[in-house]
Amino acid sequence: MPSKTVQIEVPAELLEQLQVFMNAMNIQSQEPAQVDQEPAQDDQETIPEDMEDDDIEVTYQEVKAIVGHQKHPTEEHWNWKIQWSDGTESWVNDSDCDCEETIRAYMEEKELGNTAYIVCRVSTKEQASSTSLSLEAQLSEIQSGVTLQSGIRTGKFTRIKVCSFAKSAYKNIPDSIRMIGESCRSGDMIFVWRVDRLTRNIEDHLSFIQEINAKNVDIYSHSEGFSYNSDRLRFIQAIVDATKEAELLGKRVRLANNRKRQRGDERIGSLPYGKKYKFDTERGCNVVVDHDEELQLIAQIKAWKNTKSLAEIHEHLSNLGILKRGRAWSVNMIRNVR
Repeated sequence: MPSKTVQIEVPAELLEQLQVFMNAMNIQSQEPAQVDQEPAQDDQETIPEDMEDDDIEVTYQEVKAIVGHQKHPTEEHWNWKIQWSDGTESWVNDSDCDCEETIRAYMEEKELGNTAYIVCRVSTKEQASSTSLSLEAQLSEIQSGVTLQSGIRTGKFTRIKVCSFAKSAYKNIPDSIRMIGESCRSGDMIFVWRVDRLTRNIEDHLSFIQEINAKNVDIYSHSEGFSYNSDRLRFIQAIVDATKEAELLGKRVRLANNRKRQRGDERIGSLPYGKKYKFDTERGCNVVVDHDEELQLIAQIKAWKNTKSLAEIHEHLSNLGILKRGRAWSVNMIRNVR
């Protein structure tokens, strides 16, 4: 059978770690990989913290065990009966659970089938483009792909778990995605819009997919039309391209921030909820001022403390279509404000 030669364009500074990874995969190239001749950058500064999500996930009651389950007879909706650390038990919707490893261990023990993980991610500063869709758009596109391409209705997967968040993936793989990697079981599958939705850090990316592959879990890129197992070389090339793109983005962000510092901006980066930037024409720079509408909502949420539960506040805000800077309010966001 004739051999097939595939060339991957790799920046010089990434060549060594990529070669280690390919050796571990037993991939040998008959011709040297093409190396981007641009010199390695000495500036190793990463994207500033303003690229990060400012919400802090807080858990006040630990899950002790899963002791029961309910599944919609025709759809993939699950409810879990959770035993908490204080001994109490309650039913919780799958979408509200943050104990994935416990859930998958329970499903494996009860032989309840496999899970399709849909991962949707945007960076907090990411602009809309042909390669950058909103969380809602990513989810809609991927869900149709899972249904049509992977036999979700015929039993290959009995459960869909959606993980949507806004966070930079330049420095490393976000904790939410690592949680999926630690929790998934053989036969599960991870679906993303593009390969770079996992991370834009090649070192973490290669290590992560090796760990996932060792567990017999595949990763499928919807818009690019391939999975890690179906076309590993294209998958690796997509990782390399995402890393190069992230480095260029980092340079642009640093340049913009340097300009803000030079003109004397009062602060750089994301602001706490209730604050906003305002351009001071006399000083010629941005200053931080109160955001009256956000402060009013904060006051209202705090006023509801004695009359509404967190779940009731969450439902009320959802029904009214009230967003937190373009994102749906979560129970944890409300807890942090209250």
